[in-house]
This record gives sequence, structure tokens and C-alpha cells, in this order.
Amino acid sequence: MILFQPHLSGVSGDMLLGALLGLGAREELLQRFTGLEAPGVRDVRVQLLPQNDGTLPCTSVLATCEETAAHRHPEELRQLLHTAGFHTGASASVLAQAEGTLDILVQAEAEAHGQDVSRVHLHEVGRFDTIFDVLGFFLLLEDLGDPEIQSTPPRTGTGFVQIEHGSIPVPVPAVRAIASRHSVPLQLDGPDQELTTPTGIALLASCAAFTDTPAPAVILHTGYGRGTRPVFGHPNVLPAHLLEETEKGRLLQMETVLDDITGEELSRAISRLSTLAREVACHPGTGKKGRPLWTLRILTTPEDFQPLLHLLFSSTPTRGVRYWPVGRLALSRRTRVFQVETPEGSRPIRWKISRRGFHVLSKPESDDLSMPFDPYV
Repeated sequence: MILFQPHLSGVSGDMLLGALLGLGAREELLQRFTGLEAPGVRDVRVQLLPQNDGTLPCTSVLATCEETAAHRHPEELRQLLHTAGFHTGASASVLAQAEGTLDILVQAEAEAHGQDVSRVHLHEVGRFDTIFDVLGFFLLLEDLGDPEIQSTPPRTGTGFVQIEHGSIPVPVPAVRAIASRHSVPLQLDGPDQELTTPTGIALLASCAAFTDTPAPAVILHTGYGRGTRPVFGHPNVLPAHLLEETEKGRLLQMETVLDDITGEELSRAISRLSTLAREVACHPGTGKKGRPLWTLRILTTPEDFQPLLHLLFSSTPTRGVRYWPVGRLALSRRTRVFQVETPEGSRPIRWKISRRGFHVLSKPESDDLSMPFDPYV
């Protein structure tokens, strides 16, 4: 899991890119934008500058180009995104996520200007650096294994900022619109300047869960993305932490030994216990007088302990249960679904992905791999 902390200095697209590079994403993915040619855009160059902001090693990302378009319509911006996606070799998943973020931005700009989405003219948001930030973010995120994303509430800054339409209050209307529509909590304070940009908050709104109190976790690695504007009083950086989550609260291990239960009874008991328990395991052994026995081990939360105890006594002939608190570290887990072509046509296959830092384990769901067999076909 990655935790962004924009409650310190806000968030922008280039800060997010720098933070992901600091976590180990490949710089080469952003350099693919170099040389991009598109209507109104030429001579694209990308600079990745490792810096030290005070005592923090951070990364600054800058994309420049010759841009002749003063503004773009939403459809023109989407065409630029697809051109950039083809040029960089972006996957269909990355392109879809980037287009979804672009839709969030366009909708917010339309609300801010009181115009229909199809008619709005995009000025600041309609420039090439928006495409670079949005597409680049999902390219880097995919390179890190598409981890789960969490974020603290972004700090907005205060005062006024000058844009093409004049002076407007901070947070700017597009940021307010995105926060309102996507239930993004904001920290409405900070220095007299804009800290959170529309692109920055749109990217977080598209993929992050927001929290004031992140769950306990082990920090495996930290990256810092540097902003372009100075912030008085502290470094203008966006920290991003690669986390290994720990279990929320303690778990209990339950154990009992059974030497007078049939296989059918044991199977039924395991099925019933598995509806509540985190894990149920059964191990064969030898007990007193040389009798074969089964050791039944159950992992559960304190909240489910009593219901499981009742199930255990009602489902087995046990006379007693041992239990004790245990700690547990678990890999972060997620499931992705892929369409796979088979002789019987296209079918969805769930793929289980577990991660600890940069170590990734993945395997398909075995039930999805099983296919009906007809000996007469």
C-alpha cells in the first residue's frame, strides 16, 4: 500500500510523479514522453532532478514543450491523451485510468465556469503538462504493481491566485468542485498561496481512500516529490510511504485435539467454522494409547471468539479448547480480473496479487482455471 501525505504541503501532479519515482518507479517511463509530436505540441523534453530540500532527498519533475494551443476543448484533450498513450506504450488499463481522471478534471472545470461539459474551454487544465502528469502518474503506479492507495486530506493553502480569468480565491473553484463531487476531505489552511492543484486532487480522487488516521503499518520505503513553488516554514514536498499493513488489533489462536470424530463430522465442522474464522487448519497426529487424532487450529478476532467457541462445542465432541493471543503480519492483497481467451470463448480469470515492499507474489484463482470436460466433444 502507498500512503500519500498532502496534509503537509498540498499536492500537484508533478509532486505525485516525484514521490512515485522516490518509491522506485522507473524514470524511463517518463522519458518516453520525449519527442512526442501532436497537434499544438512539439519538442517535448522531460527533466528529472534529484534534489535535497533542506534535509530531505526529493525528486523534481519538469516537462517542457513548444505549445501553440492557448486552450483546448475536452475532446481535443482526450485526443492528446490517446496520442501520448500510443507514444509511451501505455497499457489499456493505464489509459482507461488516465481518461477517468481527465473526465474528473473536465467536469470540475465545467462546474467552475457554469458551462456544459461539451462546450467548456480548458485553459490551465487544457495544457500538455496535464496530460503528462495524469498519464505519467498511472504509468508509474502500474510499474509499482498497482498498489492500494491511501491519502491524508490535502492542505489547500489560503489567499488568492492569479489565473487567465483573473484573481480567484484558494482553494480554486475546480479543486472545490472535485472535493465536493468525490467527497475528498480538505485541510483548509496553510500559507497565502495555492498548495493543492486541480490535477493533483483529481489524481487522488480517482484512486485513493482518504483517512485522517492511517492504520498501523510498517514503513518499507519513503519517497518525496518536490513542488515548484516555495512554501515558507517547511520543505515543499509530498511524502509517499510504501507500507506493509499490520493486523488491526490482536488475533486469537484457538486449538483443540479430537480423537473421537469421524471424517464426515470433521468436514462438516471445518465448513461451519470457516464461515467465521480467519483461518481453519487441521493436522493429523497420534495421541494416547496410539490413537490417531486431529489437531484443529482456528485463527480469529476477539469479536468472533465467542461465536466460534459455540460452533466448536456444538459441531465437535471436544471437551475443552486452548487459546492465546497472537501477532500477525500479512502481505497486502488484492484481486484483479483479466479476460482470457480459451477454446470455449473469453472468460474472466481472477488473479490474486500479494505484495511486501517490492516483493510480489501472484497466482490465478484455481476455481476460475477449472474448465468443464466433455469426453464426447
